[in-house]
Amino acid sequence: MQTLLEIFEEFETRGSATALVYRTGVRRFKYSYVWLRITALQVSTWLEQQGIAPGDHVVIWAPNSPWWCVVYWALVVRGCVVVPVDFMSDAARAQSIMQHSDSVFIIQSIYKVDRLEIDASVAIEELEFLVADAPCSHYRHQASSEDIAHLMYTSGTTGDPKGVILTHKNIIANLQQVTSHIRIESWYRFLSLLPLSHM
Repeated sequence: MQTLLEIFEEFETRGSATALVYRTGVRRFKYSYVWLRITALQVSTWLEQQGIAPGDHVVIWAPNSPWWCVVYWALVVRGCVVVPVDFMSDAARAQSIMQHSDSVFIIQSIYKVDRLEIDASVAIEELEFLVADAPCSHYRHQASSEDIAHLMYTSGTTGDPKGVILTHKNIIANLQQVTSHIRIESWYRFLSLLPLSHM
């Protein structure tokens, strides 16, 4: 396995198996691999319609949700560089990262009071309605293992955030190290408490 797209293509074989479980506090929602795959392909089509091209940098500034995952995989399929921003960051930080990374688009949340008021943006909560009738994209960016997948901004504990380049190879190597040391069964469930924007 060399790229994240190879992981995405495996979703089809997993079909109706549960990919994500999302709890809102009182309700629990289950999402299958087929839903994740189809919806990501619809969002990929929508991104193309907005003029988002392979290699473009796109910011995700939103809280954890199934749609964060959908957007992530849609950007992978499209061949974009994902620029995740911690949802707790303020607008000045998000704006700074967007400019420094040369991002052309931002996917943000209506739940952020100080959103960036720019044309090249969409609320992640609106995507469900925007892509409802969109066809699945047939395009798959043929990334190499050396292509940039993420541009991760981190400041450690002090200072201004600095962009760290993560290639497909970097992320796949991480996954391979985990699975070579930990036996992961198909029935395992993983709890994510960290923001999805966090590596």
